[in-house]
Amino acid sequence: LDKSYEHSYIGEGNDKLIKFWHTIKEDLYNLDNDIGETLDLAVNMPEKVKELENKLMAYLTKEHAEILDRSLSKEKKSKKPKTDSDDDD
Repeated sequence: LDKSYEHSYIGEGNDKLIKFWHTIKEDLYNLDNDIGETLDLAVNMPEKVKELENKLMAYLTKEHAEILDRSLSKEKKSKKPKTDSDDDD
């Protein structure tokens, strides 16, 4: 996995969560046991992923950071602007 893509991360204790914005994917590592970040624990620890993701998103929101979430971008793009011809129904 190429980790040069846009991402954000949060660390808490020995845990590190990396949120990749282009794939809407999160990786979770225990740095005590895996300093090289080779064993992704996200599938086995979904509660920890959610906990750290919530903390990360709260921090980014508090700091007014740009949120690069593709799912939010898709929602904005799917909303077609209303035109005068839409009123003709």
